[in-house]
Order: sequence, then structure tokens, then C-alpha cells
Amino acid sequence: MVGDFLRCRDNGHLRRHQLSCQARRNGDRTRCCGAANTGQLVSQIKERVFMTVKPTPPSATRDKVRATVPKLIDLTEQVLFGDVWERPQLSKRDRSLITCAALVALNRTEQLKGHLERALNNGVTPEEIGELITHLAFYGGWPVAMSGALVAKDVLERHKT
Repeated sequence: MVGDFLRCRDNGHLRRHQLSCQARRNGDRTRCCGAANTGQLVSQIKERVFMTVKPTPPSATRDKVRATVPKLIDLTEQVLFGDVWERPQLSKRDRSLITCAALVALNRTEQLKGHLERALNNGVTPEEIGELITHLAFYGGWPVAMSGALVAKDVLERHKT
């Protein structure tokens, strides 16, 4: 099930416990994780997850590896882009900034290309991308910032045309 791979914000339990964790936050300790009625909550959440997940359209990069890792692509489209990116607690613009910062800091240049394009489409400006990379030079290191800058240069040049 898709929801089995998501974690509850409160305590890291699998997503299937989300309703019980919500109940705990609201003071209903009888419905907390591990309660006798957890099975009923699991089935309620399964229904909710499948009703709210919006799949993302396929991408050329994902299509290249779809036959090799079909479950990974399914999780990417259904869970990551279909659920996590659609949560209202952060805007897509903020999620793009966070994702690009993580990818620069971790030197994940292949993934950074697509996410910089997504960031531009989500309202992040070229100037903000430059500031993000400059800021990360002091926290992630100069080499990863320079690698990220080279990727950003290519993406921004393509984006202008």
C-alpha cells in the first residue's frame, strides 16, 4: 500500500498510524498508536490515502528507468509527487527551495537539474537560486556549491530560451 511508506510527523510511525497520532494530539489517548482499534484506523487511512493521492505526470527521466525499477517510479509518482509535494503545510515554492538546497548540499547534481527547473516553475527566481547556492557554500562546502552553480548555470540558460 502507498501509505505504508509514509511516516507520521509526530513520532515517525508509519503513515497508517496518522489518524491515531492526530487523535493523540487532540487529547484522545485511547486512540493512540498501538490501541486496540488501530486495525480500524488503518483501513480508514488506506481509504483516505488512495482518495487523496494525485499522481504526477510521467517524466522523460523516470521513463528511462521505469522498466528497471517500476516500484521506485510508482512510489515517486504516487507518494513523493502525488502526496508529499501536495501537502498544504508548505507551498510548492518552499518545497522547491528546500529540495534544491538539500540536493546542492549533498552534491546530487543529476537530480538537481530537474528540481531547479521545477523550482523556476514554482516561482523561485534565478536570483534566489544564486543566493541559495552562495549561502550553502558556507554550510555544505565550497566544492558542492561550485558544482551546484555549474548545474544552475546550464538550467538557467535553458530556461531563458
